Formats: sequence, structure tokens, C-alpha cells
Amino acid sequence: MVLGPAPSSRSRCEVFSGVAGWLAIGVGMLVLAGWAWNIDPLKRVLPGLVSMNPATAVGFLFAGWSLWLQHRDPAIAARTATTTSLARGAAMLVVAIGALRLAGYALDWHHGVDQLLFADKLLHDTPSLPNRMAPNTALNLVLLGLALFMLDVTTARNRRPAELFSASVVLLSLLAMFGYAYQVPQFYDLAAYIPMALPTAIVSSLLALGILCARPGRGLMVLATSASLGGSQVRRLFPAMVLALFVLGWLRLEGERRGLYGRELGVALYTLANITIFGALVGWSASALHRSEVERGRAGAGRAEALALNRMIMDNSLDVICAIDGDGRFVEVSAASESLWGYAPSELVGRAYAELVHPDDIVRSAEAAGSVMSGQPAVDFNNRYRRKDGRMIDIDWSAAWSEPGGMMFCVARDATGRKLAEQAILALNSELAASAAELQQTNHELESFSYSVSHDLRAPLRHIDGYARMLQEDAAGQLDAEMRRYLDAISASARNMGVLIDDLLAFSRLGRQPVERIVVDMNALTERALHEVGGGRPGGPRVQVAPLPPAHGDPVLLRQVWVNLLSNALKYSAKRGDAAQVEVSGERDGDVTRYRVRDNGVGFDMRYADKLFGVFQRLHSQDEFEGTGVGLAIVQRVVTRHGGRVWAEAELDRGATFTIELPVAETPAMEDSA
Repeated sequence: MVLGPAPSSRSRCEVFSGVAGWLAIGVGMLVLAGWAWNIDPLKRVLPGLVSMNPATAVGFLFAGWSLWLQHRDPAIAARTATTTSLARGAAMLVVAIGALRLAGYALDWHHGVDQLLFADKLLHDTPSLPNRMAPNTALNLVLLGLALFMLDVTTARNRRPAELFSASVVLLSLLAMFGYAYQVPQFYDLAAYIPMALPTAIVSSLLALGILCARPGRGLMVLATSASLGGSQVRRLFPAMVLALFVLGWLRLEGERRGLYGRELGVALYTLANITIFGALVGWSASALHRSEVERGRAGAGRAEALALNRMIMDNSLDVICAIDGDGRFVEVSAASESLWGYAPSELVGRAYAELVHPDDIVRSAEAAGSVMSGQPAVDFNNRYRRKDGRMIDIDWSAAWSEPGGMMFCVARDATGRKLAEQAILALNSELAASAAELQQTNHELESFSYSVSHDLRAPLRHIDGYARMLQEDAAGQLDAEMRRYLDAISASARNMGVLIDDLLAFSRLGRQPVERIVVDMNALTERALHEVGGGRPGGPRVQVAPLPPAHGDPVLLRQVWVNLLSNALKYSAKRGDAAQVEVSGERDGDVTRYRVRDNGVGFDMRYADKLFGVFQRLHSQDEFEGTGVGLAIVQRVVTRHGGRVWAEAELDRGATFTIELPVAETPAMEDSA
């Protein structure tokens, strides 16, 4: 298994690639400024060196810009089509500048692209030859432009042309730099042509290395940036080897030129230094590898057991568990992939996950993957995938990057059902909103109806009652007993109807009246309610009120509870005469406060207890006991709105007990929807 780049290596590569692009742009601008204002150090760096041609500076500007636009891998970073087109367009301009200069040399053109800028200054820049772009410089520009243009191209054999072009530029540039360092003109000067400038060689090599680092998870760079031991050794040994050889060779030549030693001694010293330095490097590398092998041996048994456990988890997990490398390709996939995607694990290993992602989700998925690779785990990231049968499904991902493994470990599950449920909930919420609006409209209509009842129906009832009494008074001498009984019944029915309307209005207002919750003194509230209903009067039932614990609620609404419960108890126990008795008690029980109203009246049959708290539900006839059948419905609504409950227990001719429970602390009101 090939390990992908570690996040730290990837980050450093991206930074270096971006910096290389900006350096090329900066050098190009400085060189053009040097030509424009005749600032010699900006053109040639050191006195006596060749100046960089303005066309070369322009080529570096476009190459640096193209590299900057592309220095992040599109597999993990979003990029628009416009950005890609601009980057490739700039790369082709670089190719065109170099190719035109090469064509000029081949066809013996005396005026070319390298003389378009500052032509008069170019003629006198060097004593022997006019400043022209060197052939090796032109070739470097062509290779750099092609590498930038084909940065994301991979052939059928998994070859990357950009790496070949960039490596060629590095070799040509190193050849020139070695020529300057070792004073070997043949390495940078091609006889009749102006030599490659030293800044040109340096910037070309930086750009080429920046192009290689722009894709650390692909091609040759996979090994160089890998978290494996091989990758670690390459990163440590290769730069040390290049630097050591360069410095040792320069020191040998410089010592011979200064006459410090002869050729034989120089060769001997050079060889001895090589043996010493590379022996130290090999020893250090071998020591590191040995330590790693020892640690690996110690962990071997445990690793085998862990691998077996991991395989068991992979094979039995209901969710898909997979590992994805730095190139975005599946490295390992659990057996659940077949039920999720329709693909067997063997069909997915080596395949890029982006091939299965819905086209509209690719950019967002690449951004999320880049964030994970930079060390920020993703939890419940959702995107759409195409199954083997072509059907699109929603998937929830959780993923984290493993620094030692250089891979992204992910868990995926089918979220299609959840998404459908969410859509159903949204649709239900929409329906509920519509129903709420309709209910609000209905409430407005009921309020209008209540207003009509309270104003329009009361007047006729008052007229009926008034005219019946007037008729009875004015025609008293002409009416017999039966007629007067009829008029009394008419007046009583009108008054009873008025009371019934008042009770209905009070009941309907309870649903809209807000509950103001405070600490209520139930002893004082019961005393006022008892006085209101006429309790404790001579000849009436005897009322005993025990000390009551306070309640947490609305005193106005709770007063209606006591009024209705006490009036019922007095009414239904009145026929007991002197033996009639009503008892009121209360107690605190945990998180509720319980109150009871007990009487020894007529009671009722418990088979009909479910009808007791309904509107207009009466268990005794109007002839036996007056009433509208609304009082207990009001009690239940008030208690329910306080988050409590109410119930009754009774026996025929042995009285009844009504119990209410209210929460001690404030709780959300459970509104009665009736």
C-alpha cells in the first residue's frame, strides 16, 4: 500500500509552491524595473554577470502567476473553470515566448520576441554581444510552460509529463549554476550565444521545484512527501547529498586554484571527505531504520491481533468504513459498501471517490476533504453519491486524517431515509403552519361569535324575561294559576339561558387568557370563594377548611376553580339538612400540591365519571339540581393549563370527593385544545 503525503509535508509543499510562484513574479518585476530605470543590480545581481533579458522576466511573470493559480491540488481545493483557464493561458504564453526565441535561433531571425522590450538598451548591455535570450533559457521557458499547462495530466500508464518537464528544467538550471560556481563556462555558455544569466538559472530551478511540490500526492512526489520510512529518508538524505557534493567539489577546486594543495592531494581530500560525510549519513539512516525495525518487531504480535480485530470490524460493520489516500482514492473499503453503493470492495479499491460523487457536490466535497487533510475532522458531512445501478443516494460522512498512515479514514452511512424524513417533517411543518393560520382564523371567527352571543342574544333574553314579568304584573287579575305558572317558567328559562351564556363565554375565554404564575395563598383564596358562593350561612351545610399549602399559579383562574368546586359541594349536599358537611383539605406531596373538596351529598355513579368534566354533561336532572353543566369543565381547563390534573371519586348517596393536583414549580402549561 502506498501511503499518501502527511499533512505537514503537504502543507509545506503547498507553501513552497506558492512562494516559488510569488518569487518568480517578484524577480520578473524587479528585472523589468531595472531595465526601465537603468538600475544595473536589478538586471544582473552582481557586476560582470549577464543581465536577465526582459522577455525572460516577462516569461517568469506569467509562469509565476500560473503556478500561484494552480499551487493547490484541485482534488482537495475548489477551483473555478475561469481560474484553470487563466492558469493554462498564462502557461501557453510562457511556452510561446520560449518557442519563438528557439525558432528565431533555428531560422536565424535577428529580431525576435526578446527584443520587443528596451531594444535600444539591449544593444549596449554587453560589450561583445547584444543581450538576447539564451537558447538554454528559451528551452527552460518552453519546458516550464508545458509543465504548468499539463500540471494535472496523467497518462494511461500513470505517468505525469509535468514531472519530466520540471526535472529537465532543474537539470538545465543546476548545470548553469554549477558552471558559475565551478567557473566552467561550457555549462551555461553555448559558444556564439549569450550565456544563461545566473538569476535565470536560480528562478527557473525554483519554479520547477514549485511545480513538483504543487502536487505532493501524485507521481514521484508521493514518495518524497510520504509519511513512510522511505519518504522520510528521501527528504533527509537527498538534500544533504546534493549540498555535500556541491560544497565538497567547490572546496576542492577553490583550494587547487589558490595553490593550497596539488591535484593528487585535492582528489584524496575530496574522496576522504565524501567517505566521511556519506558514511555518517548512511550510519545515521541505518540507525533510524534499525530503531524503526526494533519497534516494529515489538509491536508485531499486537499489530497482527489489531489487524485481525480491524478486519472483523470492517467485515461486520453496518456502516461503510474506508481509507482514502492523499490522491482521493480508496485504499481499503469494508464489506458494507456493497449494500450502500452496490460495489464490492474490490471494485472500489484504487478508484477515486470523486467518480461517484454527484457533479453538483464535487467542489463542496473537495473543500471538506482538504479541511480533513489539514487536520480538521468532519462530522456528519452530507453529499450525494451515485450507486452502481445509477440511483442517487444521500450519504452522511465522518472523517479524520491519520498522520502516521497518511490517509483519511471515513465512516459513511445511508442518509436517504433521514433526508426523506426531514422533507416529510418540513412538509408537515408547512401543513401545521397552514393549519395554525386556519385555526387562528377560526379563533377570530369564534371571538366574533362570542361577541355576537354576548351582545345579540342577551338582549332578546332580557326582553323575554322583562315582557313575561310585565304581562304577569299588568294582567294579574285576568290570569289563572296555570297561566302564571307558564309565565314564571318563561322568565326562569330566560334567566337560566342568560347564566348559561355567561358560563359559555367564561369557558371560551379561559383558552385565550394568559396564565400569570405567582405564589398564591390558597387559604385566603378559598375563604373569598366560599364567601362568594354563600358558604357557612346559617341553615346551610357545615364547611370545614383545613390549613392549605400555597400554590404556584394564577389567582384569578384558581378562584374560579374554588368557586365551582365549593358551589357544587354545597349544592349537592344541601339535601342532607343539618347533617350536610363539606370538607376542604390540602397537602404537599413531592413536586405536587394536592387539594381535596369532600362532601356527603348525593354523589354519583362512577360508571359515568368520564362525562363529569365535559361541557353540558350533567349526571343529575335540571329539576333536581340547578346548573348549566359548565362549571366542572372550567375547573378541568384551568387545572390543565396550570400543568396539573383533576379527578373525582364518589358513591351514590354517600357523597363525592374532587381532587386537584398542581405542580409546585412552574412548568410549561399544557393548553387544553378543546
